[in-house]
Amino acid sequence: MYKRQQRYPGFDWTAFEGHARRVFLALQAAWTARSWQQARPFETDPLFHSHRFHLESLVRRGLHNRVEKVEVRRVVVVRVQSDAFYDAVTARLHASTIDVTVDGQGKVLSGSATSPRSFSEYWTFVRSAGFDAARGDRAPDGCPSCGASLDVTQAGDCVHCGNTVTTGRFGWVLSAIEQDEAYAGG
Repeated sequence: MYKRQQRYPGFDWTAFEGHARRVFLALQAAWTARSWQQARPFETDPLFHSHRFHLESLVRRGLHNRVEKVEVRRVVVVRVQSDAFYDAVTARLHASTIDVTVDGQGKVLSGSATSPRSFSEYWTFVRSAGFDAARGDRAPDGCPSCGASLDVTQAGDCVHCGNTVTTGRFGWVLSAIEQDEAYAGG
């Protein structure tokens, strides 16, 4: 931790780890609820669409993958990168869940409805280079054009009035998830 503090003295590592935990829990809840639109604020476009595709595929086949009793045990930052456009932080999330897939009649097809499974995954978050919410950088609370609650299309257009809301500046969003056995980062 000390070297990270020296290299990024103004960065709040505890806040970042809390954010990673909140995003992890929010995505598990959205997945189980089969309401992937709830995950939209937390993921980049490509990752959001990939996850939505997989969830819709399960639904079309009459399957329900439930993730319950989710517990994030530890978040360890393993890689930090920056360039002129983006900052990226990869964290290894250690967690346990009940992870079960059932058919339309509730028959367990995979996983266990009673035994938690422990695992870790590598989650990479990106943000606009130098984005600092504490300094006042933040996404708008509502559409600046019509005042409606913020709900935007993939292109960043307000679903209520059609005006573009994106500024090009954004805070931490999830851009990749890699399984333990596949992670090759440093």
